[in-house]
Amino acid sequence: MDANEFAYFSDQVAAGKVILFTGAGFSLQARADDGHTVSSASQLLHELWPIVYGSAGYDGSTLADVFGAAQQRHVTATRDLLNRRLRVSRENLPDEYRIWFSFPWYRVYTLNVDTLADVVQTEYELPRRIKSLSALTDPPPASTPELVVVHLNGKVSAFPDVTFSQRNYAERQALADLWYPTLVRELSTYTVLYVGSTLDEPPLWQYVEARALRSRGPSELRPKSFLVTKELPLGRQSLLGEFNIRYEDGTQEKFCAETLSQLSDAATRGHLSLRRAYQADAAAPPFLSISDLASAPLRDAAELLFGREPRWPDITEGYAVERECDRELLERVRTEDLRLVLLTGTAGSGKTLTAMRIALALVADGASGYVYNSDFTGGIRAVRDAANNAEAKVVVIDNADRFGEAMSDLLTALAEDDYERVVIATVRTTRRDPQALARIESAAGVEFHEPPLTDSDIASLLDSLTDARRLGDLEDKSRAQQEAVFRDKSGRQLLVAMIEATSGLGFDQKVASECEELNAQDLLVYAVLTLASAHGTALDRNELLAACGGDPVASAGALKDLVDKHLVITSDNARLAIRHRVIAEHALDFFQSAEVAS
Repeated sequence: MDANEFAYFSDQVAAGKVILFTGAGFSLQARADDGHTVSSASQLLHELWPIVYGSAGYDGSTLADVFGAAQQRHVTATRDLLNRRLRVSRENLPDEYRIWFSFPWYRVYTLNVDTLADVVQTEYELPRRIKSLSALTDPPPASTPELVVVHLNGKVSAFPDVTFSQRNYAERQALADLWYPTLVRELSTYTVLYVGSTLDEPPLWQYVEARALRSRGPSELRPKSFLVTKELPLGRQSLLGEFNIRYEDGTQEKFCAETLSQLSDAATRGHLSLRRAYQADAAAPPFLSISDLASAPLRDAAELLFGREPRWPDITEGYAVERECDRELLERVRTEDLRLVLLTGTAGSGKTLTAMRIALALVADGASGYVYNSDFTGGIRAVRDAANNAEAKVVVIDNADRFGEAMSDLLTALAEDDYERVVIATVRTTRRDPQALARIESAAGVEFHEPPLTDSDIASLLDSLTDARRLGDLEDKSRAQQEAVFRDKSGRQLLVAMIEATSGLGFDQKVASECEELNAQDLLVYAVLTLASAHGTALDRNELLAACGGDPVASAGALKDLVDKHLVITSDNARLAIRHRVIAEHALDFFQSAEVAS
C-alpha cells in the first residue's frame, strides 16, 4: 500500500467499517489434524483424483468437476479426506491468525469450509467472540456484538452440504440465496479486504451484475477495497479495478507483518466504535459457582413439574427425581476416570438435569464446580482462561453446540488443560457432530445418550407429582393407569411425557391451546418472549416492555397474567422467559403456522 491508501485503510479500520473476505490462500499456513498444512485447491484436487478415478492418470479436470463426481459416488471417502485436510489443528497455530481475528472487522466472509476461525478463538483470547455461520443453512443474524464469520460455501462438518462443484453452484443459483444478496449490499457500503482469493465465485458475480443492472450505473462496489493474493492475471486486475478494488501482491502473512502490525492504534479505536454501535456488554462472568447456585432459595419448586427449565436447587432440595441413568453415568465417571462427558438426547429428554446431578455429586465429593454462564459475551479463549484461573475441577456447559464448530476444540481443551478436571456438556442429538465425538473420545471422553424414562423413573416422577399436587389429568386414575399413561407417551421423553400425561393433550396440542386461550395483549407479550426464549435468550422487564411497544401498563398487566398462569417464569437474576426452551420452540412454530398467519 502506498501512503495514501494506508491512511485510508487505517481510517476505515478505526471506524469499524472493513469487511474481511478470505479465500483458500488465507488458510494455507495452518495445519490440519493429520499434521499437513491445510490443503490448497490444487492439493485437494490431486487428493480427490485417486478416490474417484483410481490409478488413472490426471487429465487436467477441474476441482469443481472432480469434487462433483466424488460427492456423488464416494461420499464416505470424500468426507474422510475433507475432515483430515480441512479440520484445523490447535497445534502450532501461527500467531498471525490471532492478529487477523483480533481486528475490528465489521464482518468476515470466507469461501473456505475449514475450521480455522473456530480453532483460533479456542486457542487465543480475542476481543470478540466469533459466531461461525454457514450461508447454506444459517440466515443472516440480527445485530450482534460478536464477530460473525460467514462460510459462503458451507462448513466441512456439514458435508455433503457444501459448495464446490459446478452443479452445486447451479443448484444455489436456482434457489433463493439469503447471504449473497446480503454480501453484495454490504460490499456497496464497506471497504473490503480480500485475502487469498481471485474472486471468481459464480454466485457472487451473478448478484453483483444483477444489482448493477438494476441501478443502471457502473458497479455498486464503490468504496475503495483491496485484494491481497499472489500472481493475479492482468485481465482480472483490470476487471477488479472497475469495481475500485486495488491489487496488493502478497500473502496473508506478509500483509499481516507489514500492514496489520502497524495498525494497533486504529484497531483499538475500531473496537471502541463497534462497542458503541452494538452496546456490547461483556460484564457477565464466563462461569458461575455451582455451590452458590445450588444454595440459592427456590421460590417456584412446583414449576419444574409444569415444564420449567431445571435449576440447581431442584436437585439439592429433592424436587427433581433421580433417574436410573443418573446413577449409571455417575458410576462410570467415578470408576472409568472419564474427563469429558458429552450428554446427547432429544429436546426435553432430561439431559440437563442429568448433567447437573452428576456435577453436584462430584462437587459433594470435594471438587470445585462451575457452570458456563449463557449471559457471557466474551471470547472462547476467555472461557478456557476463566476455568483455569478458578482451578475448576468440574465444568458444566449446557447446550454446548452454541459454540458451533469450536465446540469439540473447546471441550477437549478444557479437559486437557487440567487432567483432574471433569467436563460435562450437553447437546441435542440432532446437533451432534460425529467428527466432534471422535475428538472427544481421544481426550478420555465419552458420549452418553439420555435414555427414555424407565419404569422406576416413571414411578419416582409420579410420586413427585402426587406430593406436589400436580397430577392434573392423572388425578382420577389409578396408579396402574397413571403408569400406563406415562409408558405410552412420546417415547418416554421426560418433558413431553410429563406434560402430555398431566394435561391429557399431545405436546403440540398443549402448547397450541395455551396460545389460543390468551387475549390479544397477553398473546403479544407471550409472542415476544417466545421469540427470545426459542433463541436461548431471556429479557429483563424493561427490554420486554420496550419490545412490546404500545401501552407499557397494559403490557405489564399481561406479563403478570402470564406469570400467574405458569407460562412465563422469572429467573434468579430477574430475567423473563418462557418456562422451557423446547416449549418456546414449539410455540414459535405455532405462531409461524399458516393458521396464525391468516
